[in-house]
Parts: sequence; C-alpha cells; structure tokens
Amino acid sequence: MENWQIAALAAMVLLAAYALVVKKFFNDNNDWRAFIPLLLVAALALSAYFIYTGAYNEVKSESYVAALLLGVVFCLSTVASFIAMKEGDIGVAVPIFSLNLILVAIGGAVFFKESMSIYKLAGIALGLTSILLLTFEPK
Repeated sequence: MENWQIAALAAMVLLAAYALVVKKFFNDNNDWRAFIPLLLVAALALSAYFIYTGAYNEVKSESYVAALLLGVVFCLSTVASFIAMKEGDIGVAVPIFSLNLILVAIGGAVFFKESMSIYKLAGIALGLTSILLLTFEPK
C-alpha cells in the first residue's frame, strides 16, 4: 500500500471519529462556539510552524488568496456539518456528507480531465445508491 493510500484511510477513520465526537458533543447540549479557541490554537500552531520553517518565503502571493478562499469554504462547510449533526441523525447526516466523494470524482473528470473508467462510474453509481439507501426511510 502506498503512503497516500495509508493517509487516505487514516483520514477516513479520523473523519468518522470526528463525526461521532461532534454528535456526542451536541447530545450533551454543548455549544459549538467552544471549538473556536481550539481552531485558533491550531491556526497559530500551524502559522508558527510555517514561519519557523521559512516556507513563507517560497509561497507566491496569489497562493494566499487561494488559501484564504479555501479557509472560508472549509469554515462554512464545518459550520454546516455542525448544524446537520446537531439537528439530524448522525446515521443520516454523515452519509449525505459522503456525496462529496461522488462530486469530487465527477469534478476531477470534468475540471482536471481525469480518466473515468467503467469501474469508476460503477463505483459512483453504487456509492450514490448506498447513500440513498442509508438516508431515506420508507413511509
């Protein structure tokens, strides 16, 4: 197994743990704003590392604009996920988040001209089917 595959599996496991911890946090009637100091400490630690390593000298100025945009999008998606996990069932909310995998695969093919084999299309169809089956209850 290659390093990027190990990292992807670790990210998947950590995201699942994250979802469970966030749901527990909200089940205990805690306020999501408690995460703000944690995020600030993480941002300061990453900034200190960035400055300490001298990496800021190698970064183009337009990269900062892209990073700011990515940061805003990430923050908005985090707040939306908090709301979804607070208000809904975790077994329904998190599978809906998994739609991003399908959107990323399609976006990679459309915007970056990545190959789309019959296996990838079948995976997208199966993924969409599994998400639909996990999220909809018969009435």
